[in-house]
Amino acid sequence: MSNIFIIHGSYGNPDENWFPWLKVELEKLGHKVFVPKFPTPENQSLNSWKKVFSEYDGGNFHLYHSDNDPYIPTSESEKLSEKLGVVSVLVKGASHFNKNSGFDKFDLLLEDIKSELNTICEL
Repeated sequence: MSNIFIIHGSYGNPDENWFPWLKVELEKLGHKVFVPKFPTPENQSLNSWKKVFSEYDGGNFHLYHSDNDPYIPTSESEKLSEKLGVVSVLVKGASHFNKNSGFDKFDLLLEDIKSELNTICEL
């Protein structure tokens, strides 16, 4: 099966919000799931995060952002996805994608991953 990475945000950690739920759901499907801890908030920079990524090889990256995030403007998410060269996915009304916003599960993301994996397997 595939290796899948779940990346927490600034000031976040691998054990919060919907991350544990998605990890379990994807492992049930036979995938190997990584939820690395990134340096945050101390020593937080694009280079320090890239260093964590450099331990791993491969994969398609997608950046999910909301049109009403109270902390991260849509324009900043779009700039980041451009700099990283990754797919940008806008989710309307998702706020900050955290438990306080009702995200202890993230069904759209799970379905998108399944669809992406099916596409890859068909190639």
